Formats: sequence, C-alpha cells, structure tokens
Amino acid sequence: MAEGILNQMLSEAGIGNIRVLSAGTMANGDYPVTRLTRQVAGEHGIDLSSHRSQYLSLQLVEKADLILVMEKIHRKEIREWFQNSRDKVFLLRSFGGGESEDIDDPIGGNQEVFELCYQLIESEIKRIFPILIQRCRVLTGTNESGIEN
Repeated sequence: MAEGILNQMLSEAGIGNIRVLSAGTMANGDYPVTRLTRQVAGEHGIDLSSHRSQYLSLQLVEKADLILVMEKIHRKEIREWFQNSRDKVFLLRSFGGGESEDIDDPIGGNQEVFELCYQLIESEIKRIFPILIQRCRVLTGTNESGIEN
C-alpha cells in the first residue's frame, strides 16, 4: 500500500525522478497483493493489480537512499542484516519527527483492519512528503523547479 500511495502522490505532484519500491523481510517473491489490499487501495484510486512481492535483498538495500519500514522489528532486522544500512533505515511513523509507533501488518484482518492500515500509511506519507521531496532535491542536486544545480 505504501508504494502505491507514494507513487500516486509523486505522480499527482508531477515528480518523476524518485523511484519507490517495496520489499519484505519475510516476503516470498513474485506474489500478488492480497484481495483486501487490492480492494482497499482500489477504493482510494490506487491500482495494485500488477504489484508483485519481492524479498529485501542486499542489492535493493545498497541502491536505496532511504528505507522506510512499518514496524520496529523490521528496522532492527535490516540494520542487523545489512550493517551499512543503519543510517538510511527509519520507522515510517518516526521519520521526520513523528511518533515512534508501528503500523501493524493487516494480514489476517478484515476490511476494517486493512482500511485502518491504509489510512495510517497515507497519513504518514502525506506528513513526510515535503521532507522526502527536499531530501531528493539534496541528493540529486536539483532546485525547486527541478533544474540541476
């Protein structure tokens, strides 16, 4: 859901130089999202029908400028598994000065649980969106108009 939400916000803002990928610490590769994930995201205008799961690999970690996770255990695992990732792995809800709280995985829950998860993720991504854009500009050396410095 987070990948879909952020990609939609980037598209709506006309920003095309940020690549967003999701991966799991326990995800089996190449599976579609669950029916409830697809349904809840779809109700918000996000089509996840072509999304496929992938396992978090060393290659993905090394390429990433920022890794946002939903749960503290994921942050801990990634920092332990990939020692060079410590400075770029953050809990979504605490990134940029937010609360240090998990967003629980909705798997196994009903539609209400999935909707609550969606709402939490969307709220946090909206909160940090300006920070992400500014961080991207610093990393890519572009100013507010997208012109390289």
